[in-house]
Amino acid sequence: MLVFLGLALSGCDTMIADRMIIRAPSQAAGAPLSTAELLTASRDALMDCRFAEADITSLGDTLHWTNPKRPPGLHIMVHRAGDDVRVTLAQDLFGPIGPTDGYRCVRKTLRRRLEERCGKDRVRLES
Repeated sequence: MLVFLGLALSGCDTMIADRMIIRAPSQAAGAPLSTAELLTASRDALMDCRFAEADITSLGDTLHWTNPKRPPGLHIMVHRAGDDVRVTLAQDLFGPIGPTDGYRCVRKTLRRRLEERCGKDRVRLES
């Protein structure tokens, strides 16, 4: 029975995602960045981590990186939430592997890129 439970659990997918909240700037600091600007920073983070630009597609407020030879895929979504913006990085479901090295690289690099564009004090990681 214990072996069966172990085999069943080893096939479970693990959801991997992190969200970065970008607080709205004060009126003196100027206008908030557009979704397009945030997606550009996101694309740059993917490319910094050696994800090929040819494998990156954009649909609305989301970037998708997929390569059948290098699963799992990654997704970066930009959502307005009142005055703030949520940038969510997610890894495709791909068994119980946890975050890949590529995911960890993009999470670190995306945060740095967003801090460079928005200001370090305005970006907060929410896992």
